Formats: sequence, structure tokens, C-alpha cells
Amino acid sequence: MDNKCVKDTQKYIKELKIKTPTHNQLVKNLSGGNQQKVIELVALGVLYLFFGIFGSNFLTSSTLIIIIELI
Repeated sequence: MDNKCVKDTQKYIKELKIKTPTHNQLVKNLSGGNQQKVIELVALGVLYLFFGIFGSNFLTSSTLIIIIELI
């Protein structure tokens, strides 16, 4: 994972208050509520990629790819 992806991932973990021991934690090992937060983030990212309804700095495509890989 490149440095930008790590920083972006840590940013979203902090902003969404996802409780995880590390940014490398698999989503399937998170609690149900934290899994929901990740799924909501992914859903918004998909809307961004397909419809471009959010600002360009909402999610980078590389960050979204990393999040999907973690699922």
C-alpha cells in the first residue's frame, strides 16, 4: 500500500470513528457497526466513481481500491 493510500485510509478511519487496531485490519474482522461504516464509505465511493456527484477530493480511486480489497 503506498503512502497516500495509508494516509487516506487512516483519515477515513479517524473521520468515521471506525474502531480498529490497525488500518490493515480486514473488514470481516471488524464489529458489525464498523463494518457498516466501511460499506457506507464504499457505497459513496461507487456513486462518486459512476456518477461523479461528489467533489474530486472525496475519495481517490486508489484509496477506494484498497478499501474494496480489504473487504
